[in-house]
Amino acid sequence: MRWFSKRFLRGVLSAMHYSGAGRLLTPLTRGRGVIFMLHSVNREPQHAYGPNRALRVTPEFLETVIRCTRDAGFEFASMDEVPHRLASANGAPFAAFTLDDGYRDNIDYAYPLFHRHGIPFTIYVPTEFAEGRGDLWWFNLEHAIARLDEFTLLIGGRSRTFSCPTPVSKETAFNTVYWWLREQPEATLRAIVADLTRRAGLAPRALGQQWLLNCWPLAGGRKPQAHGKVGTEASFEQAHVVGNELHRG
Repeated sequence: MRWFSKRFLRGVLSAMHYSGAGRLLTPLTRGRGVIFMLHSVNREPQHAYGPNRALRVTPEFLETVIRCTRDAGFEFASMDEVPHRLASANGAPFAAFTLDDGYRDNIDYAYPLFHRHGIPFTIYVPTEFAEGRGDLWWFNLEHAIARLDEFTLLIGGRSRTFSCPTPVSKETAFNTVYWWLREQPEATLRAIVADLTRRAGLAPRALGQQWLLNCWPLAGGRKPQAHGKVGTEASFEQAHVVGNELHRG
């Protein structure tokens, strides 16, 4: 979703919330339940330049969401229960939590919260990420531009130079390059970002290994069972970790 679409949606939702319209429309719009899609959960400070900030929430924010969801009458359910809940016309609405990509902070911050509240959750982990071969190209792009005050890319057959010495200009450069990259073949996209990351003096694969879980934490110290190239599957207490290559950045 482009940044201006997010701003528009945020404005509409804020207007509904503060006007009280959201509460009035709840019986008509709530449906059978809700699935929360989270990514990174950490306490890293927010910076003026942070184009991927929408992928991060703080533990305090997550705890507030949990409490508000429970107070609103939702029952927490695992993803295994969702098909049954959707098929049933009775009972309270359900809420399920998922976390994408398998960030290390999911274990440090999200897991203790869910465990304390007794809430099941699911982490979706691409196989390459769990095996240490992950490429978080969107974060690599963010960090590369953070270190570069000027860079040049070949876009549409023409050389284009981005001058971005300030947080605002870096954000603009990121959004321009990001959405152009999304239109390119995946191999081309990753090669361009890897090259830009190296130009910024960073190692593309090392950044992913720094932020992502590997197989060992996923299995609590035991190697997970593999299922061909589809992924790896392991569980620790109430966390059901599923690896797959269909969900990729």
